Amino acid sequence: MILETRHVTGWYTKHAPVIRQVNLEIEPGKVYALLGANGAGKTTLLNVLASIHGQYSGEVRYCGEKLTGKNDKRVKRYRYFIPDHPALFDEMSPLAFMDFVHRLYGKTVDSPRLAALCETFGFETFLHRKIGALSLGNRQKTALINGLLLECPLLILDEPLVGLDAVAIERIYGELRAYAQRGNAVLLSTHLFPIVSRICDEALILHQGTIRETVAVHGEEQVKAAFFRVIGHE
Repeated sequence: MILETRHVTGWYTKHAPVIRQVNLEIEPGKVYALLGANGAGKTTLLNVLASIHGQYSGEVRYCGEKLTGKNDKRVKRYRYFIPDHPALFDEMSPLAFMDFVHRLYGKTVDSPRLAALCETFGFETFLHRKIGALSLGNRQKTALINGLLLECPLLILDEPLVGLDAVAIERIYGELRAYAQRGNAVLLSTHLFPIVSRICDEALILHQGTIRETVAVHGEEQVKAAFFRVIGHE
């Protein structure tokens, strides 16, 4: 199991939890969608998993190793998180940023793989420009290419299609499926049912801070029906 959570409850104010008793099992070889209405707690949950939000109780394990405050840096090698608006270094080039992050993970950039991904996403001419001069879509491509290159066991994405054009969206579908097929896993938060039906194996429906249902994905309408059955009229 790549990721397991047991009874994870997270809060900003101690007596008003945002997520409650969340139990997850993320297996290798699968793409998972995290679905929920606005305010359901999706981003808070992802921030707990990424060690960004530390106000929680319960247990988080990556590849069998329990996440604690003392081993955050070591356990990070099991996962890479890309938020909906990733914080990048504007004065760096995408190549310098990728090299920097890889060194933090104790890795080196795979140059042939980077060249292939740049060609896939039409990113060759942007690799050496300053990140601060890039469009929203190309900033997102910087983060996505970096995450795909790192090849951590779990890639966590919060609304990964923000700013991407139609061609890039089509390409990222294929790359995320291939990422899982290499024995990794992908967990992505999204409001878009088409991405769920295209590439996801399971959908985790988060409602009022709790995962109410896990659905094997067999088509867009089936996932929609399960989602609206869980959240009612909200």
